[in-house]
Amino acid sequence: MPEKLSKSFGKKLRILRKSKKLSQEELAEKANLHPTYIGVIERGEQSATLDTVEKLAGALQIKEKDLFYFSSHHEDLIKEEILARLAGQSSKKLQKILDIIKALDDK
Repeated sequence: MPEKLSKSFGKKLRILRKSKKLSQEELAEKANLHPTYIGVIERGEQSATLDTVEKLAGALQIKEKDLFYFSSHHEDLIKEEILARLAGQSSKKLQKILDIIKALDDK
């Protein structure tokens, strides 16, 4: 049976929040939401409204649609977290990361 949308959304929100190195409280402050509400959403206990989705996306500096890309495969989740962590990095840092990846491929 497929996972409930609210659970998938919550997992995605948690991944994106952590990739931005934000606590639930920090995200709540940036999104003008109550901190406990962030936890409720991340656990999938309650669905976010469209207004809340808009606030969360703004606070995370992403597009709303990025909150709705879900994957059930572990490898895809890892790739998704890597991409989320790369967002907003400088060109210099991205080049260093690419060099590390190339070095891993050589082994």
